[in-house]
Amino acid sequence: MKRAVVSAGMHRLLALPVACLLLVAAARAGEPATHAPMIEAVAPAVVTVYTSKAMPQRRMIAPFNEDDPMWRHFFGEPGQRRGQPEGRIPRMGGQGSGVVMAADGVIVTNNHVIEGADQIEVQLHGAKDRIKATLVGADPKTDLAVLRIEAKGLRPIVFADSDKVRVGDLSFAIGNPFGVGQTVSMGIVSAIGREARILADVGGYEDFIQTDASINPGNSGGALVDSLGRLIGINTAIYSRSGGNVGIGFAVPANLAKRITDQLLGGGKVVRGYLGVQIGEVTPELARKFGVESGTGALVAEVLDDGPAAKAGVKAGDVILRVGEHKMSDARHLRMHVAALKPGSEVELSVHRDGREERLRLTIGELPGEAVAAGANSEENGRIGVVMQDLTVQVRQQSGIPAKVQGALITQVEEGSRAERAGLQAGMVVTEVERRPVADASAAVQQLRLAKGEVLLRVWAEGANRWVVVPE
Repeated sequence: MKRAVVSAGMHRLLALPVACLLLVAAARAGEPATHAPMIEAVAPAVVTVYTSKAMPQRRMIAPFNEDDPMWRHFFGEPGQRRGQPEGRIPRMGGQGSGVVMAADGVIVTNNHVIEGADQIEVQLHGAKDRIKATLVGADPKTDLAVLRIEAKGLRPIVFADSDKVRVGDLSFAIGNPFGVGQTVSMGIVSAIGREARILADVGGYEDFIQTDASINPGNSGGALVDSLGRLIGINTAIYSRSGGNVGIGFAVPANLAKRITDQLLGGGKVVRGYLGVQIGEVTPELARKFGVESGTGALVAEVLDDGPAAKAGVKAGDVILRVGEHKMSDARHLRMHVAALKPGSEVELSVHRDGREERLRLTIGELPGEAVAAGANSEENGRIGVVMQDLTVQVRQQSGIPAKVQGALITQVEEGSRAERAGLQAGMVVTEVERRPVADASAAVQQLRLAKGEVLLRVWAEGANRWVVVPE
């Protein structure tokens, strides 16, 4: 048998990725090495998102009367800013990117791109005009938001299975950095499963894809695609001390973005699985004390009363090793995995306890207290401008809300919004929308979406009910 002889140059060629081999072959054939056909195909699925909000109006206290000629000379007529057209309210704007998810106008972007805005517009790739967008729903815990525009025949993005993304895969970031126009940058997937503590203040769920493809302000909400033009992530954040790209960017995995989008479209609310435990990492020191391998599983610090874990017999000091057939590598992995499970589904937990492994049957609960943004903005209704939360047992105890009060707790009222003009405040409970009782935050949002023009609310506050009309 003859030995195969492979030159050193051939060894290097065989080590190249398939995509690179194609580029090498094209170059040798006299053709330019390019990813242009792929970019041309995917570019229409990436849009620019423009936002604005009314700036709070503050009355200036002058040392003389507004009717004084000196006042009018320097500041214009009473109630009018100098240089500001009468009746026009100054606004503050922002800009990001978005990805077309469906041909009928569904677009996903980052929550931080649209958060606080009372006007949202979308500019399609290659178009000059902007289209008014409606906020379907937002999920601050994953920094995702879903918009809808009146459009048909759009070219939606094609999804890859982001669970199969590997370190070293080619990646392309597409968006509108700094507002210069649609831009493409190329790099590789630098890491997967990153927790960057970007969403820590909202108890967020981080499972980022890290890339060195150039991502800058304005890229947020844009697409991270593979060499075939398939979506692998939604560009979300960068690590930078200067504010510009230094080669460390983060994207929400496409599978997670798809799941959140489907839930927001389906009910305006994200539903997450719930165990009812407080967990921590298994450090080398704790691993020695509990007799498990370091860096394996999640250590139970506390089991919450009446939660699914308590009912299944989970105890403080247990190390959760597996959920079903899925091995848990750490506390973050467990939290992400459980959140993706459907409430009501049954799973088997494998836990390490007192030197042995035990298996427990558990019914997944629903994570309580998820806030829902009532971003019911349409051409007829306008944005309401509140964030509401379900009335859980913990919320009732903290806020002193009796069990007989049913509805949705207002946790945030945006400046300059219709809700603020109506006198709504955080801490109030919306019990009815247009004379229809609402049981939770999701129901309140759904009723607000159906309301036209002025909206009649019944709210509970400080032990009493009253009626409130939210203006157009």
